[in-house]
Amino acid sequence: MLPFQITVLLLFILIGAIYARKEYRKRSNDEKAQIKEELKNPVSLLLSGLIYIGNIVLVIGIIFQSGTVQKIAFILIGLGLIITGAETWKESAKTGMVLVLLGSLTLLVTMFFVVWNFL
Repeated sequence: MLPFQITVLLLFILIGAIYARKEYRKRSNDEKAQIKEELKNPVSLLLSGLIYIGNIVLVIGIIFQSGTVQKIAFILIGLGLIITGAETWKESAKTGMVLVLLGSLTLLVTMFFVVWNFL
């Protein structure tokens, strides 16, 4: 079963890479330059990408049936929602507040299950 899980994981990563490359090639030269400029500051990219990183980690946790990895994924998703909500709050207070609340709720529920497992 483990070779199948690793194959699915590699296939998932390969499909994502192919899709990203295809989307990058569709962009105009100005958009490509803007993407390259954004990639020069990886901290902001990492913080805004926590939701996506959390989703990938969650899929990995589900494939390998690891509860610890799944909890780490939910923590990443919750933090990503809070950070994205704080950034969105400047443009739309209502949307930002909803994202921050969802992120906080995600973290609280995850921490509840983490503490519950230790008792």
